Amino acid sequence: MHVEIAIHENDFHEAVFANDATENAMAAKRASRALALRAEAAAQEVRDNAYYACYPVQTAYRDGVVNGLGGSAGDLAGVLAPEVAHALARALDEVHVMGRSYDELIRDHDRKTCDDFTCSIFGYLVDVARAVDAQLN
Repeated sequence: MHVEIAIHENDFHEAVFANDATENAMAAKRASRALALRAEAAAQEVRDNAYYACYPVQTAYRDGVVNGLGGSAGDLAGVLAPEVAHALARALDEVHVMGRSYDELIRDHDRKTCDDFTCSIFGYLVDVARAVDAQLN
């Protein structure tokens, strides 16, 4: 196994492994953290900001985003409510945890060759993790 240590000022000083499974696990960890933090901040704002007070509690986030942003982007953002982001963050956290013990689940692979459902699902979750992680940079 090839191991590189990347050290930068104010960095976490974590080892960077030249291995797709490890890179995917770390992307899942970063994505999970980012989604959870943003979901909690959005949920807090919906509870506290007077802008959302005119909407029913159950749909305040969706209604406020759709009306504020408008169009297809507003519709998309509206369904990605804090509860959705929290659930997705928990799934990505599980990808990170499982990937550290079972790296074969989260290596880059051709999903058409997966021989079971778990392989396919983890592949899609890795896609989500990498997409969220890419948006963070």
